[in-house]
Amino acid sequence: MCRSDNSRDNRYRASIYVEGKDGEKILVDAGPEIRLQAVRAGITRIDAVLLTHSHADHLHGIDDLRPLTFENPIPVYANKLTYNDLFKRFSYIWAEHTQKGGGLPHLNPILVDKHILREGFSIGAVHIMPIPVMHGELKILGWKFNENGKCAVYITDVSKVPYSSYLKARNCQVLIVDALRIQPHATHFSFDEALDFTKKIYRSQEGSKMLREVYLTHICHNHSHKEIEYYCRAWMSRNNIKNLTVSPAYDTMSIEL
Repeated sequence: MCRSDNSRDNRYRASIYVEGKDGEKILVDAGPEIRLQAVRAGITRIDAVLLTHSHADHLHGIDDLRPLTFENPIPVYANKLTYNDLFKRFSYIWAEHTQKGGGLPHLNPILVDKHILREGFSIGAVHIMPIPVMHGELKILGWKFNENGKCAVYITDVSKVPYSSYLKARNCQVLIVDALRIQPHATHFSFDEALDFTKKIYRSQEGSKMLREVYLTHICHNHSHKEIEYYCRAWMSRNNIKNLTVSPAYDTMSIEL
């Protein structure tokens, strides 16, 4: 797909950037291309970083947030495993012997504890709820954003969603969900698994009243954007779903609620 003439087949590592109506600016994950992604998107400020997990493709660009931390430290929310990995892999940021100055990002790691898991937290007017899911045997986090009743859910790198997390995720207008490829994978949703989860959300008590847009993300390079669009349309036809947008996400995509 990297040789494709369609720009939507050129895929960097998965990440999203969320802006609230009052200018809140929130980043989910910071992979190896985060600097290129941020420059391309014109990002000049970040109020918070939310981490899904500590795999390299979601974390190893966090040092490149340094230019955005000169005025204020950026809070970084993570579950216990990711929180610990952040200190281990980027120990020089906090080490006493490290020379202080402009060469270090100023980050404020915040552990997503039981209270945050239960109540969530707010960045300005945007309320954020962590959604625990499984990435193979690894416990990771999806994230739900709610602003004045407008909700979006982002769940990537998922192979299983516990029932309690499904209940958290189901009332949303926009669902962005991991869908690696057609072939099954041990630690990611396949297309069919992602679409089955979509159907479960859509056919829940409130789902058909709220859910309007679904986007597949974290797509590998086995399938073109057009092939996945066709796959989604065929799925909708088989399931007689008409009032729902289901399609692959793509780099630089913008969604407005």
